[in-house]
Amino acid sequence: MADDFLLLRIKELEDFIIPRIKSVLLNGTIGYVLGKQLLRSATSIGANVREAKGAQSRRDFLAKLYISRKECYESLGWIRNIATSKLLIVDETKYMENLLTQILRIISRSTMTAQMNAKKQ
Repeated sequence: MADDFLLLRIKELEDFIIPRIKSVLLNGTIGYVLGKQLLRSATSIGANVREAKGAQSRRDFLAKLYISRKECYESLGWIRNIATSKLLIVDETKYMENLLTQILRIISRSTMTAQMNAKKQ
């Protein structure tokens, strides 16, 4: 896994999302619900990737990465809902989508590599 690059992208995403979510959360009921969901799913990506680094087995490693991948897709959905609701400016949502897409590609490649290595053994 491209650990350093992946963890840098995740940190960049978390550092970008967390302060912006504050303004979304304060923007009424819809903002609160969407912001809270995005915060949960986006921060879960990093938590699961970090947990995968300490996996007890290849199966455990893959399970954590699959969860991270699902959380990427979920986060993309919440960002699109936030964009549609105009709770953040377009440049901010596009930047988050771009970061998530990069993270998703790295995680997907890592899972494919781990699966191929498992088949070789």
